[in-house]
Amino acid sequence: MKDQHLPLGLNRLPLGRVFLPVIIMLCFFTVGSTLAQRYEAPIRTNPALVENTVTMQAGNMLDISIPATSPGSTYRIQRTYPADNAYLEVISQGGLLRIPAFKVNASGKQLITIIETGSGNFAYSFILDAKAGLGMKAEGTGLFKENDGGMVYAPMATNVTTSPALEPNGMNPMKATICEGGSVIVTVNEAMDGSTYRLQQTYPYSSGYQDVVASGEMAVFTGVSPAVNTSTAWTVTQSGGFGYSFIIEVVPQPVAPTMSLSQPQGSVCAGPDLYATLATNGTGGYNCSDSFEYSTDGGSTWNTYLSGTPISSTLFKIPSLIIKAKRSDNQGRGCAAENTYTWTIISNVHDVTGTQASYCFIQQAINAGNTATGDVLELDPETFNEQVLINKEVTLKGVGGQPTIDFTGTVTGKPTLFDISANNVTIENIHFNVDLAKLRSAVIASAAGIDNIVVKDNTIDAYGTPTGSYGDRNAVSINYGGSTNYRVASGGVDNVLFQGNTVNGTLPGSFFRAAIALDEGAGVFSDNTLQTINHDILVRFCSNGDVNISDNNLNGGGMELSDQNAGAGTITVSGNIFTGAGAPGTAMLRLKNNYNAIPHLLSLNTFNNYEWAVSLENMNNTTLDGNAFNTASITAHAVVINTKSISSNSNAIVQVALSATLKNNQFNGTGNAVTFQNHDSDNDSYGSFIMGSSGNENSFASTLNSFIVFDNQTGSSNGSTFPVYLTTGGWPTTMACWDQNLNAEFNRFDVGSGLQLPGVMNFTERTALEGKLFHKPDASCLGFITTFYPVHNLTQNTYYLSIQAAVTAANANDVIECAEYTYNERVVIDKSLILQGADEANCIVDGTGLGNGRGILINNGITGVTIQNLTVRNFAGANGNIDGGIYAIGGNNNLSIQHVTIKDNVGGSGFYANGPVDNVLLDDVTSSGHTISARGIVIWNGLKSNITIKNCEVFNNNCCGIELQDGTATGVLMENNNVYNNGDNGFGLIGMQGPGENLIKDNTVTNNGRFGIEIKNPNGSGIATGAGRIVVEGNTVSRTVAITDARDIVGIAAFRRGVLPWQC
Repeated sequence: MKDQHLPLGLNRLPLGRVFLPVIIMLCFFTVGSTLAQRYEAPIRTNPALVENTVTMQAGNMLDISIPATSPGSTYRIQRTYPADNAYLEVISQGGLLRIPAFKVNASGKQLITIIETGSGNFAYSFILDAKAGLGMKAEGTGLFKENDGGMVYAPMATNVTTSPALEPNGMNPMKATICEGGSVIVTVNEAMDGSTYRLQQTYPYSSGYQDVVASGEMAVFTGVSPAVNTSTAWTVTQSGGFGYSFIIEVVPQPVAPTMSLSQPQGSVCAGPDLYATLATNGTGGYNCSDSFEYSTDGGSTWNTYLSGTPISSTLFKIPSLIIKAKRSDNQGRGCAAENTYTWTIISNVHDVTGTQASYCFIQQAINAGNTATGDVLELDPETFNEQVLINKEVTLKGVGGQPTIDFTGTVTGKPTLFDISANNVTIENIHFNVDLAKLRSAVIASAAGIDNIVVKDNTIDAYGTPTGSYGDRNAVSINYGGSTNYRVASGGVDNVLFQGNTVNGTLPGSFFRAAIALDEGAGVFSDNTLQTINHDILVRFCSNGDVNISDNNLNGGGMELSDQNAGAGTITVSGNIFTGAGAPGTAMLRLKNNYNAIPHLLSLNTFNNYEWAVSLENMNNTTLDGNAFNTASITAHAVVINTKSISSNSNAIVQVALSATLKNNQFNGTGNAVTFQNHDSDNDSYGSFIMGSSGNENSFASTLNSFIVFDNQTGSSNGSTFPVYLTTGGWPTTMACWDQNLNAEFNRFDVGSGLQLPGVMNFTERTALEGKLFHKPDASCLGFITTFYPVHNLTQNTYYLSIQAAVTAANANDVIECAEYTYNERVVIDKSLILQGADEANCIVDGTGLGNGRGILINNGITGVTIQNLTVRNFAGANGNIDGGIYAIGGNNNLSIQHVTIKDNVGGSGFYANGPVDNVLLDDVTSSGHTISARGIVIWNGLKSNITIKNCEVFNNNCCGIELQDGTATGVLMENNNVYNNGDNGFGLIGMQGPGENLIKDNTVTNNGRFGIEIKNPNGSGIATGAGRIVVEGNTVSRTVAITDARDIVGIAAFRRGVLPWQC
């Protein structure tokens, strides 16, 4: 049927797809009232409105007027509940609008709505209560039936829905009930696409409305929220004639249930179970029920809670426990009330492995039944005021910053913050504040089994005035037997890791004795920064493998490693920086008593600002490799090697055979580089000492006061000037000279010309080097330091430390050259050879301290010997005929002595030879200072043939200058000699004869005792030339000193005297 205009403006609405269900959402619940209430209505009716209701007889006429209307506006009158397709429209001229009366054809309660269509905003609904007449059925017919010529309308379908859903309301329109603050969402289903729909409160009247253009087949209105305790009518209309009304009732919110708590709300230290029990049930609201839930993650997730159920406060890292007691609906009516009970959980210790849990205190976490072997307990960066007993194999680790352990209470048990009595314990990233007035340590590990202890990345600070035993004051004590014996580990301690820690103190006196003290253990100690009084690191009695100490900054007492047991592995100290003076009178690094010859490797360490750097006491099998020593103290000692253990039981220790290797070390700054001491000489013994090697030389700076010192202190150690020892109990021992020799040739010394090997130094440089060594030349009781091999067999190109060694190893006719050096030795030549010095003045064969005897002895019958370019001095003799500086026993033909100085050989002659002998040359020989009837140059006995003595300087000898004594001589040439100040004659020549020529010429003879030139028993040819002649010519003989004794004084004397048998 087509739409059509009906009489009195009633129109037929199209049946079919016009409306969509309306959805109303509620947020809060309140108590409402009925629609009928006292209100000043904006319309007039006849019959009149009474409490917004017109009561009349069905079939009678109803008259409606609107006192104030807008001119041109269209006003629609429609039954909106039950919905009716028909409506009546009237156009207003303005002011009072009278709507033509119409007959009420439907009985029952109905909702009549008047709406200003178009852009108007007038809307009002009232109740029409039409009483059925005789034979009429309530609500059985349309309102406007018979007003349009008798058309009958079909009943409207429900096409408006709400959320929350509409519910039956007795005889009244359907209603949606919400709680205060809730809202209703209205939806028109099967709407006409593009058509405008309006939602407006029509009772009590409100000018506000929502217009929505349908999209597709749906129009959805924004939720509406009437006031609490109201019941309001709302109408949905559409320009095509649709209208539908419903009621929204708003009730108050419910009252939530209440609960009794196991303990008051607020902060709770993780530990106890928490629970709540129901105290009162909830009330009110609309279709509400009670429920209970809890959250342990700050409210992100919720779980159902059963009243009285305990919940542990040690659940893993829960910030809080929240329990909610709620009363609410589940239909979207906005009814919701709750009581919230909150405990804030304080948990600073978290077990992140195994059964995860969190605790308030460290000890609580360790004691927890769920804490098992291998668990990791993470500590928040909080302050813990507790002593902790760690009796489980766990890790304690600060996370997110260092937590602080600072105990202020009364100490119980061991005087420490952490007491470890289990294997496999790790302490990491924790700040320990140790009050030395009541505690001794941050960590003490002491038990039968404490292997695999890790202490890493911690900070340990000391404060407070120290009390109690100093020997126990160790920041970390592991199995240490100090004043209190904590050394109880069965089989020692395996695998200690002490890494990345910082140990400090507080001025003036709050410092630890040691940063870590370990007995009978092994492990790794690396990357720490430590400042203590006596021992930054102390490791004793190791018996459990290797010890590796590396990359530490040691700013206090340094390090002591002592008395390692047979089970120890290699002890490595590498890459550490030692800075500071250390404990007074002790070294920064102290190694003691290596009874079991455990290898000790000290490499690449740096020692700064020390007074004493390294002390090796009763040590062997020790290598110092690549260390650097830097100090500005002129009294400093870099490395000291001593037979004495500096300890209270020094005189009772078992002494070992000392040995050490020093290579690639750099000795800089001032003071003494290397010192060797024998301060416990009762049972001293020695292995080998290696001071550098080829390619691994130590270097010694020119600024050092001394390079290598052999100590010559003797007597009781109580009198030692360095070190200064205690003088009581087991301290005193007997000191003796260090009498061991040392080869130091493979070292680089700077004596003013840069770093050099001694072998390439010149004499001046070697002399300077010798000035910075203290050894045998400085004190005869000391050993000798060899800095180079000065004797070179040029023929074989071999080198020797001594001349005698070279001679002994030489072949006949070899040439042996001696470097500029002082050779404190006697030499016996037993073969034909050339012995020459590199420089006459500085190649010195010196007899100081060697006792009576000859300097250079040429064995009987050894011929073809040349000695040249050297000095022989300071050899002592019994008398001039038995001993001499150079002594040729006899038969030493073809002997050449050239460019040689022979002097101060007290008690012996300068040069002494025995005949018979042939072909002897002395050229440029200086001989002086010989006493006790000694000659400067003398050849005794037998036939002396082809004797040449020239260019010599002979003076200050007790007896004579130059003599051919006893026997005969032929072929004598004495030329250009300077002979003076000798006690008897200048020249004494006996038995010169043919067949050779004998010439004494051009000599200078001055101030000798009796004769200038004395010629005895000459037997010449008597002619000036040719064979057998004896000629004395061109000599200058003088005397300027007074004659003080009664004897003959002659310049040149020739006379005959008796020839004794032994003089033939």
